[in-house]
Amino acid sequence: MPNLRIAALCLLLAPGVKGTSVAIMVTRDTILIASDGIETQTANGRDRFEPYCKIRNQGRVFYTAAGYHEIPEIHFNLWTLASDAVRESKSVRGICDRIERSVLARMPSIVERGKVADPNGYARWLSGIPVILIAFASFENGAPRVTAVSFPIDHRGAIMKPVRKTLGGPKVVLDDGFFGYDSRMEEATDRRKEDSWRPRFKKNPVGFIRGLIQLEIDAAEQEKRNDVGPPILIVKITRNGGVWVPGHKGACR
Repeated sequence: MPNLRIAALCLLLAPGVKGTSVAIMVTRDTILIASDGIETQTANGRDRFEPYCKIRNQGRVFYTAAGYHEIPEIHFNLWTLASDAVRESKSVRGICDRIERSVLARMPSIVERGKVADPNGYARWLSGIPVILIAFASFENGAPRVTAVSFPIDHRGAIMKPVRKTLGGPKVVLDDGFFGYDSRMEEATDRRKEDSWRPRFKKNPVGFIRGLIQLEIDAAEQEKRNDVGPPILIVKITRNGGVWVPGHKGACR
């Protein structure tokens, strides 16, 4: 089974800092997407949690992202670009083609701003952490499909070609992908220990993926990081469309 393991750490944004933990699990009949549900607003050296929607949709296509979401100074809004890409495309592949063009056109400004405003984040980009990662999920021709597009720079700061990773397909049994703060989730789904955790996922998929995000929330609290926190957002997507799991909608509309 292919894996999608992508790290994208918290980045300085105006007016605050956003951290993200996202888990995606795909079976033949279902796509589950879960994330934490807060944004950290920083003002006068103090952090404050605010509810924030990290899973969005345009019709039957759902999408989630890590990295830079919004930069008002350069009129950049990843959610708007994603919504436009979905609305103007007929397939996940077409969506990704459009989002690549839209984000790449803005990458020079994004990278330059990050270099000045967030030297630590810029250093992470130089080490291989994507500047932006966005994943789109839907059923196509009866099969689940999730495609993530990441936008990296190289060790010299040059903008690289976007990288795509795909989960699902007509023959999928169980695929998973994690990004943002994801080390605890990776440990909990270690392929070498699959016999121990896969029955728990099969018995209660929603409870299992909720528990993965909770691991990252607990880790953030233990490490005194004001970036990942409750509520936990969960969407369940089937051939009939996507629905919010009751009690897990957070600030999403």
